[in-house]
Amino acid sequence: MNFPRKPVKKQPRVERTLTCVLDRRGVGGEAEYLIVQRPSTGLLAMMWEFPSLPLEERDFSESKQKEAVLAQVQSVLGGPGSLGALQHIGEVLHIFTHIHQTYVVYRCSLSDPTGVELREGEAPTTRWVTKAVFQQAAVSTAMKKVLKLYESKESHEEECRKSWKRKRDSGSKDRKRKPQKIKVEQETSTGKKQLSLHNFFQRPMKQAIDNGLGGLRAKLSRRGLSEVGFLIVNEKEPQARAMYWELKRRAPKGVPVYQQDPLQQDVWETLGGEKDDFLIYDRCGKLTFHIPLPYSFLHRPYIEAAVLATYHKDICGNCSMASVCWWFFFSKVIELLDTVFFLLRKKNNQITFLHVYHHATMIFNWWAGVKYVAGGQSFFIGMLNSFVHIVMYLYYGLAALGPRMQRYLWWKRYLTILQLLQFFGIAAHTSYNLFTDCAFPDGFNLVVFLYIVSLILLFSSFYHQTYISRKTKQT
Repeated sequence: MNFPRKPVKKQPRVERTLTCVLDRRGVGGEAEYLIVQRPSTGLLAMMWEFPSLPLEERDFSESKQKEAVLAQVQSVLGGPGSLGALQHIGEVLHIFTHIHQTYVVYRCSLSDPTGVELREGEAPTTRWVTKAVFQQAAVSTAMKKVLKLYESKESHEEECRKSWKRKRDSGSKDRKRKPQKIKVEQETSTGKKQLSLHNFFQRPMKQAIDNGLGGLRAKLSRRGLSEVGFLIVNEKEPQARAMYWELKRRAPKGVPVYQQDPLQQDVWETLGGEKDDFLIYDRCGKLTFHIPLPYSFLHRPYIEAAVLATYHKDICGNCSMASVCWWFFFSKVIELLDTVFFLLRKKNNQITFLHVYHHATMIFNWWAGVKYVAGGQSFFIGMLNSFVHIVMYLYYGLAALGPRMQRYLWWKRYLTILQLLQFFGIAAHTSYNLFTDCAFPDGFNLVVFLYIVSLILLFSSFYHQTYISRKTKQT
């Protein structure tokens, strides 16, 4: 049969762009950002953006990227200016209808704005704007994401500066206090051990490492959540990779550190997040919460509340489906006892090819279904099959009561008809999903469809031989 086919989707174009967020302090001390107007033709025509230029080579080194960004900024400013250090702060992925655009974001500050004249006329229009003006200007969503990344980096660094200042002030106060004598670990008259010099320094360090999770694990443990796993994802830049072993050494006990390979696609880009974000996944591996800066600090109440919500609620809605599918798979294992009973009763004539094929393949098919695609699509098949088996085993139960029940079992042939109707229903359901936009893999759909077709052929042959050919011979 010539079924309609899905139209082949054109693969989106992948592009990378260098972008620089250049800031300065305005007249009132408020931060201002330099934006440039795009040309009057092409994508996002006449819209405003941070100074940007296309990144042609994917293997550009960071030093060459900085040189290109610096040249672009100086070209816009009309001269070198008093630019601060150029810093890479991350990447932003923005998906247009036909383009996957990745913005490689740098930031830089203009320390002395005097003497800087922006290029006007034939060159793209440029201007300095505050955040409020920027939000109201004709800027793309991608540029708003870039500004959000910049602000999250600023917020994170400000939080780190405050934390460092608190520790510095606390340390200076401690130094003013009278130093205490540290005793070497030894047995005392009370039988208790005193703290040794080694343990004196080791325990505060261990405490600091445990506090790296902000006491989150302790809070969750007090609430009975002991099966929550954590993973640290390190960046793929050379500086981050150089600090991998130090990060692994300082990571809390039981928390693995994943190091990205330089040649692989960036994990955070794939996940649609940034390196300081906190992502929470449920038991099914589905994302339930994506908490960005400045809310991703582990001592914040948002983190604990999100973990609790994910742990206690079936957010994805698929975990219960997976559990039901597993129990249905287990019922197929129990049904193998049919063959055992046939052998014990020496009913070898009932162990036909149809019987062996049906039971053996169902075990394998549902093992694969539960392992890889447990969910709504598989649930429908299991639900339909369970209903048919309820009726079928009701018949077997009544037949086991003896000859006195035979006159009530005139509907045996309709069991086979019911099974065939079940197979036709599953075939229609599966074939429909082959030509619609469904998350269920087409490969599994095709396998199920072909398997159901084989069962339709075998059960139709059984029905014809048992109820039509035999009746014709008797007449």
